[in-house]
Amino acid sequence: MMDTTFSWQPVASPDEIARLSGADFIRSMLAGDIAPPPIFDLLGFRLVHANTDGARVEAHPGLIHYAHTGHLHGLIYAGLMGSAAGFAVHARMAVGEAFAAVHQATHFVAAPRASEPRLTCDAKVRKWGRSQILVEAQVTEHGGAVITFGDLTFQRFPAKSG
Repeated sequence: MMDTTFSWQPVASPDEIARLSGADFIRSMLAGDIAPPPIFDLLGFRLVHANTDGARVEAHPGLIHYAHTGHLHGLIYAGLMGSAAGFAVHARMAVGEAFAAVHQATHFVAAPRASEPRLTCDAKVRKWGRSQILVEAQVTEHGGAVITFGDLTFQRFPAKSG
């Protein structure tokens, strides 16, 4: 049996996040002033970039992320898509705005060929509405083969303080 120890840095509070624009929050995270979400360390994710054009998150999953079938667990792909899409949305948020995912459709079209693949997810905002935001995302394996794709819908609302 293999033991795994997991530790993380404290993350920003919702109040701290609401005081920054999404772009400022992401710049602070990429500069190391704000810790990434703890789930990133657990799942082997890394934010590469996020701006008004979209976001990219990479993953280097290991054997700990595999399902009982001997393949990478589907939640790794779904989580990667949700993370990249969330950062694509967050990059456009103004101070005092918040958002939450309300729907995700993930389509699995291929299995990764490598036993410990390097995955990349690119996400782009396709529709920015007054209350809802539609984002498209796709996960590719190193070399460009599409593994999953899908769309995510986010609800936009004022951030609560206090």
